[in-house]
Amino acid sequence: MPFFNPRRLRDYPRLIGAAIWCAGGLEVLLHRGWIGGMGWVLWSDFITLYAAGWLDRFSPNQLYDFQAQAWAHAARCGEMVLPQRHRTNGECDAL
Repeated sequence: MPFFNPRRLRDYPRLIGAAIWCAGGLEVLLHRGWIGGMGWVLWSDFITLYAAGWLDRFSPNQLYDFQAQAWAHAARCGEMVLPQRHRTNGECDAL
């Protein structure tokens, strides 16, 4: 009996797709602001690209300025306070 039979080729993609959709749905349903239910920032690519596009349109000379990017994020999406993960040496990293 071959591993890739017609039943597995039909059912496994459906099971994997259903699991991904369930995980994504729970992530969105259990979110707190911009932080999803599993602790990750939701739609971070949209937030970054939207702020960069806004700066490119209205102030292109500040596109690569980190403080201007942070201001554009805060102005468009609100202040984002990310949870911290502590290392053993006392330093913190944002999740």
